[in-house]
Amino acid sequence: MFETAIKELLDSGDLIGIPESFQAYKARVGITIKSLSPAGSTAKHISIYSVKGLRPELQEAQCTVFRLGSRNNNHFTHFALAKVNKDWSDYFLMDEILFTEEPKFYDTSKIPDINFLFNLLPSFSESALVSFSLASGILFKALNLKKQENLIKPALSSGSYTFNFKPLSVSDKILNHVKGQVEIDSFFLAERDNKKCLFIVEAKMNKSGRGVEGASLAKHKLLYPILSIQEHVKDDVTVIPVYIRYIINNSKKSLNYGKITINISECSLPRVNGIFSSIDKLVPVKNTRYIFNSKNAM
Repeated sequence: MFETAIKELLDSGDLIGIPESFQAYKARVGITIKSLSPAGSTAKHISIYSVKGLRPELQEAQCTVFRLGSRNNNHFTHFALAKVNKDWSDYFLMDEILFTEEPKFYDTSKIPDINFLFNLLPSFSESALVSFSLASGILFKALNLKKQENLIKPALSSGSYTFNFKPLSVSDKILNHVKGQVEIDSFFLAERDNKKCLFIVEAKMNKSGRGVEGASLAKHKLLYPILSIQEHVKDDVTVIPVYIRYIINNSKKSLNYGKITINISECSLPRVNGIFSSIDKLVPVKNTRYIFNSKNAM
């Protein structure tokens, strides 16, 4: 599907492609709806969350794809390709690199009220697990937040946003995200070291009990939410991206059956004169792993 776009990018000698309507691209390269799998699913092909979510030709060429919203007074979604400069970590947080230490046990048995409330949940979800991580104190411990009373209640958000961003620090190319949908899993305000911090959280969940092997998160899933709300964030507020991977150990063959592993990566993103840096400058600074008994807690 993206062979033509990849060739055009490589022939240009640039690392960042030119934005184009996905509809127009399909038309000019002769892709029909019947040839797509799943049929007609734009999001499936250009809205990706991980390296594994990329089509094989993109993986082979070490290129990623950005969904860029719509423009020109139409509803056709635009996209652009980007080639890696160093490796996949330019655009992705790689679990196998981040989470190498054994998880520490976190005792939730002393928090009966929280256990009771979460036992009432009909099913797991990323938002419910983020709330549990806050309420149980796991996130506070991982992020070194000692004064829980200064927390402003976590919130969820989604909407259509327009902003510009740089994929790579070594390239001057800026991409425009225009009237595109952005979802924020969770964000909350808290004080740390006498500084006001805004934590932007992107959470993912593995229900099969699989570990960190092959798992990753596209960094733009953290950058897009930050850029969506940047005009409301004053310079005295430190913005901290946080990636969380929940692993639900529901296999009876697993030694960790009945437990949930929480992998937490606190990241940094430079901001100079109110402008946030490129995607490759969003980097992990602290990685923490906990495991708790979900039989009693959930």
